[in-house]
Amino acid sequence: MSTVRFLKTDASIWCLTPKATVRVPRTLDDSAESSHALTGLTRRLEERGLMNPPLETSFSATILTSSDCNFGCYYCFQNVADGGDGPPDRIARTQLTDESALKITAYIRRRMRSQQRSTAKILLFGGEPLMSFGPCLTVLEDLSDVLSHASIITNGYLLTESRATRLWKSGLKSVQVTFDGAREHHDTMRTTRAGGRPTFDRIIQNLRRVQEATSLQISIRLNVTSETVEGLPRFLEQAAELDASQITLDLAVIRDYRWNLSSSSGASVKRTVDTLLAMARESIAAGFTMARPRNGGCSFCGPPPGEGGAVIGPDGTLYSSWETAGRPEYAMGTVETGYLSGGGEKWQSCQGFSSDHSPDLDHAGLVQDSFDANLLDMIHAPRADGTAP
Repeated sequence: MSTVRFLKTDASIWCLTPKATVRVPRTLDDSAESSHALTGLTRRLEERGLMNPPLETSFSATILTSSDCNFGCYYCFQNVADGGDGPPDRIARTQLTDESALKITAYIRRRMRSQQRSTAKILLFGGEPLMSFGPCLTVLEDLSDVLSHASIITNGYLLTESRATRLWKSGLKSVQVTFDGAREHHDTMRTTRAGGRPTFDRIIQNLRRVQEATSLQISIRLNVTSETVEGLPRFLEQAAELDASQITLDLAVIRDYRWNLSSSSGASVKRTVDTLLAMARESIAAGFTMARPRNGGCSFCGPPPGEGGAVIGPDGTLYSSWETAGRPEYAMGTVETGYLSGGGEKWQSCQGFSSDHSPDLDHAGLVQDSFDANLLDMIHAPRADGTAP
């Protein structure tokens, strides 16, 4: 299934396909003529084979090692109800065991054979995946002979030097950690579930020690909301002890799942985007690599059930996407039975589920699209000597 994303600035139209990022000079307006031209561009890209995903040799599996979490973030998509005076209620708590881990890796190997995939890409996910640390190692070690890449998305609080070193030696290649802006905002939003304690300094300290002890690739996702955007530059000062040259930084405009409100309500798109672009320039000057905008394709939830990938709960239940995982009404089989044929309404892509459950996404989407488009213009701007970057 091909996915294409068009982004526009005053100077450019960017076309993001599964295989290429193409810039077209902005000589057209937003009229029917422009739509006709974009249709023609899409056709030419199809003729060159740039619209279809690359031929995959890997089977992609997201494994929730724990649906529980040690943080109490109010906006998490795994929340099912407001917790009142306490942290929000989450999806049912389930932990991966070593026995279940081996059943899951056996399923992955069966799917690799049936889909003629020679390798596997694994993402360890949660909840907080490190709450089931031992089974994380079991998954990595049992698939070590077929792993092409293994990554983890963690809040970083439990990512000690010792744990990171063991994961790295077992085959883990990359880590993604999220911050909610600078310390003063992060520590009011990403607090421990028990006791509501601040977490910023401990995560930074953990990442510094991980960098010293391993060669893990680190990606930092900085969540952008109307509350955090103005203070984002202070994050660079507060994270100065990290080796920026080894970190990719991703500025992500998030949704508020608790209230289903626009995450940047009250702020103009242009003002917010200008602030994000200034942050991107400062980050690059500090040595960070900015994450490149993506076309939106997903190897987990994009193809038909179980064809190119799988999302697997701690108990071996199969789902269509990260965002439906852990919700019984969206279960689509088990690692013993395989995916149910068809799936109907249970088959929800990440983007589709978000659109259905967060109706007021227009402002956040406009901010992200405009920032991504202008970031591409900035990254690809000619150097002072006139040469291409």
